[in-house]
Amino acid sequence: MRTYLLEKRIIQLALLITCVVLFVGMMDVWKGADNKAGVNNRSDAAGNQGAVLKNTKIVCIGDSYTSGYPGTAENAWPSKLAGQLGVEVMNAGESGLTSTDLLGQFEQKVVTQEPGRVILFAGNADAVKGVGIQTFQDNIKEMVSKAKEKGITPILVLPLPISGTEESIASFRAWEGSYAKDNNLTVLDFQQVLADQDGKLKAEYTDTGDNRYPNAAGHQVMGDYMAKMLK
Repeated sequence: MRTYLLEKRIIQLALLITCVVLFVGMMDVWKGADNKAGVNNRSDAAGNQGAVLKNTKIVCIGDSYTSGYPGTAENAWPSKLAGQLGVEVMNAGESGLTSTDLLGQFEQKVVTQEPGRVILFAGNADAVKGVGIQTFQDNIKEMVSKAKEKGITPILVLPLPISGTEESIASFRAWEGSYAKDNNLTVLDFQQVLADQDGKLKAEYTDTGDNRYPNAAGHQVMGDYMAKMLK
């Protein structure tokens, strides 16, 4: 009888040990699976981030407000942006170019340069030259589409208020801001750092009597703002 009870206890103990071993083993398997999933997730995240940042080149297109007029390209905001970010930034701005001109030159000035991002700052020349809102909209949409087709990230910049073109600029700004939001595009606004509460350039940021063009100090704060937003 005692022998039977002893054997029974040994069997029960053996079963208990077996259950404990199996339980611990399964916990290790689950833990390993979780760790493996975590590594894969981190790798995917790193890979995606690497893909986004792999091509750091930026092309900036626009009119006088991009070219740096009446100053030089060396003092314009794209140059300041390059210094802040430490990446190649090409200033393809040219005085007087409307969104129609920019669209016509998009292949040459942007696509052939193979940038990772394009900063599109249009609208001021359009307003001065009387380009209608529909044409402006169509041109912006087409350039955004062309950029995306080539794997280039488009970044939009709202036109600045100019005396005598308030109505056109207001309509351009309202539509472009809404379009960017609806299409999950980055949209930036230099007016936030250049203008006073009345929408005019602050005195320290312009040397032209018509209060129309930023000076070197103005382009510096534009570059600082752009770098801050894109970092």
